Parts: sequence; structure tokens; C-alpha cells
Amino acid sequence: MDLFAEDGATLNLLGTRGTAPNLHEGRGGWAAYHYTHTADDGTYTNPFLHGGVFDFGQYMAEQGFTDLQVVVIQLGINDVFSWKDTTYKGEQVLGYLDTMVDSIQKTEDGYEVLCGQTSYTSRYC
Repeated sequence: MDLFAEDGATLNLLGTRGTAPNLHEGRGGWAAYHYTHTADDGTYTNPFLHGGVFDFGQYMAEQGFTDLQVVVIQLGINDVFSWKDTTYKGEQVLGYLDTMVDSIQKTEDGYEVLCGQTSYTSRYC
């Protein structure tokens, strides 16, 4: 965050986890699948899932977050670790990311989305 300040930019992280100013929505061990399919795994709850659907607009309304410009999705390595065989599942994982990005971009403000996958090539990055 200091680097942003040096450049004259402002970075405010939002989320329901972490300690300010380092707020986030990261959940240890979760893959893209969890954010689009798992309401609660016994350790973490998913604030994005409403009625079984990933709904970013509902999440923003419930949290009272405003003035958001960019959403960063940093997933990938857990998607690979969860594979139990050698079958390539990249398209399936990209489908989960599509669900997330579509929901984010369909909100009233249609936020910009930045993806940082560590394990495969993404159609967003």
C-alpha cells in the first residue's frame, strides 16, 4: 500500500476478513469452485453465495461497500491442487471464473475485474 501512496494513488481494500487496512475475502484452501458452489464448509462462510448463486451485487449491498472501482480475483493454485487425476480441468475452472466475473460485471457499476491466476492461462489475463 505504501507503493500506491508514493505514486499519489489511493488503495482501499474491502472485505469481510482480515484486519484493516488489509481486508479481503480470501479463504485458505478454497478454489474457484468453492466461491461459486459452497455456502459454508464448516470453517468459512461464503458472503457471495445467495440462494445457491454467486451474486456480487447482493454481496456489495449487504456489506454496504461503495466507491469500488476494481475487483481483483487472485485464485488458481488451489484449483490445481484439488485435482485427483491427470484430467485437464482448466475449462471447468474457467467456467467458475466466468460465473464470478459475469456477476461482478453485471452489477450496477459494472466493475473492472483483474485476475491473477498462478496455475494456468486465463482468458481474462
